[in-house]
Order: sequence, then C-alpha cells, then structure tokens
Amino acid sequence: MKTRLIIFSSIVLPIWLLSFSSILAQPSAELLTPNTEICENAVIDLKIKFTGSQPFGAYIEYRNNETNALIRTEQLSNNEIFESDMVANVYTKQVMIDPASFSNARNIKISIVRVFDATIADWSFSNTTGTTNTSGVAIITSYQKPTPAAMPLAESCGYSIPLTANPGPFGDVYEWSTISGPSTGSFSPANNPSTLFSASPAGTYRLQFKVINGVCQESVQFDLNLKGSPSGNISTTSKICETGKPTLNVSLTGTGP
Repeated sequence: MKTRLIIFSSIVLPIWLLSFSSILAQPSAELLTPNTEICENAVIDLKIKFTGSQPFGAYIEYRNNETNALIRTEQLSNNEIFESDMVANVYTKQVMIDPASFSNARNIKISIVRVFDATIADWSFSNTTGTTNTSGVAIITSYQKPTPAAMPLAESCGYSIPLTANPGPFGDVYEWSTISGPSTGSFSPANNPSTLFSASPAGTYRLQFKVINGVCQESVQFDLNLKGSPSGNISTTSKICETGKPTLNVSLTGTGP
C-alpha cells in the first residue's frame, strides 16, 4: 500500500470575511434605567451598559410615548467613553427631565438608537458606520402637582358637620385626616372631597385634606369649631298654696349664648 503525503498551503481569508469579522466587533449598548415616575421635574440617571472595545459613543432618542413623536436626538456629552468613565461597564449620564423643555410631553420614552466605536472620525448622526446593536427603553412619567384650595374656618352646632373640599384639576386620590383637636374624630368617607366629619368632645379641630396625583401630592389645612349640643335642666323645691310664684332652677350646659 502506498502512503500519500498531503500538504496544505497557507489559507488567506477573503476581504469580505475580514469585513464580517469587523462587524461582529462593533460595540453594543443597553439602557438599564428603569421606568420612572417623577413629580413635575427631576434629574434622572441614564445608565448605559457598553460591551465591545472602548472607547464608546452613542446617540440617545427622546420621544413622546403617547404619540411617538420625536422630541429630540442627542449625542452623549462625552464623545469618547473609556473604562475609566464607567463602573462595571456601566456609564451614567444625568438628565434633567422637565416637560417644559420636552415639548410639554409628560410621558417620555428614552432609548439608544445608535452606538459607535468612538475612534471613527465622522460623528454625525447620518454616519452608517455605527450600529443599532442597542436595547432597553425607559419610560419617564411626569405627574402634575395638585392644587387643592384652602377652606375657611367652619363652625357647627352639634358634633358633626358636612364638608366639601375643592381638590383642583390634578389628582384623583383623596385623604382626610385630623391634625389636632380634643379627639381624632372620623370622616365618612375619608377618601372623597365631600365627607361628614364627626367628633366628640366639642372644641376646635385642625383638619387636613390631601390630594394625590401619582407621585405628586399636596395638602391644605383649616380649622373647624364644633360647639357641641347644649342641654338644659329645670328643677324647683318651692311649694305654693293654690297660687303663687315658685322659684325655678334652670341649669344650662354647652357653648353659649
């Protein structure tokens, strides 16, 4: 039997394979910021996890989450993000979310639309050498602060009084409570602008009405004077013969006159 020796020559990778390898090496970016609710405006942390070879760069997109209308697209403030700029491959960018500067949108969707190898020369958004190898969406919901109206001093005979507060246009969760007074009293119901407050003994009570709108809340306080229910007692020890003028003792309790 004859033995054949087969010798393979060196293999040269084609250009298209090298190009495919460079595509695989493109960086990726994941937005880790969770959905967040804020009251009016707030500074939030956009946390972006990069993978691949540093330095990194990315573009962030802000849209109205209700209409999907584009509000703006911005480049990260640092064109070249290195390992020293990150913690465990996570880069943090602080952003002020204020509806006034976001086309009055109160439901904003944030996403990363492109990630770059920051060593490239052309950093324009139209640059196609970047990649859309991105993931993660953060919905930021801004709630408006309630504006309940203050109530004037209220007075009532007896130990209860109906109350109706003005909650204002924002908010649909309501809470009545007693701040101070001879007792805590009770509200029926305690979660409606219109309620019946009852308390004993008589005296001055400071009440609070709170309106809650998402993570926003506002409250107003006012004083209430319950005068209680007066009572009277009449008695006599006088004795008369047929006619006369007996002495009557009248005892009155409660708040006068």
